[in-house]
Amino acid sequence: MKIQTSKTNEAIWNDIYTQAKLPVQLETLYDMANNLWWTWNHEGTELFKALDSRLWYETEGNPVLLLQMLPTIRIHEILTDDMLLSRINDVYDQFRAYLKEKPDTSKPSIAYFSMEYGLANILKHGVWLG
Repeated sequence: MKIQTSKTNEAIWNDIYTQAKLPVQLETLYDMANNLWWTWNHEGTELFKALDSRLWYETEGNPVLLLQMLPTIRIHEILTDDMLLSRINDVYDQFRAYLKEKPDTSKPSIAYFSMEYGLANILKHGVWLG
């Protein structure tokens, strides 16, 4: 048997992507993080900041990145904090109510987005995974 040796030292590269998975009780955070609603909703912004204020600032206020980087020990702390869990549920209820609102078609609608101002500072980094 003859072995071809010309390829024995070639690197074989594979791309591997991982995604953090939160416990079921916290999965609603993904929905809110992947929607820009939190950028104009004070309760949404403050909720993500409350999850881990140090990490919130390290990620420059990026909730998607924050959820991916949230330490396991902090996740367990959140799960045992009834007040924070209640707050998560309350903010999620506000988010769902916002999504259920029907547009008022009797009024004219205009949308204008100026990218030189940006929608949120995190969008400039290309980390948005929504």
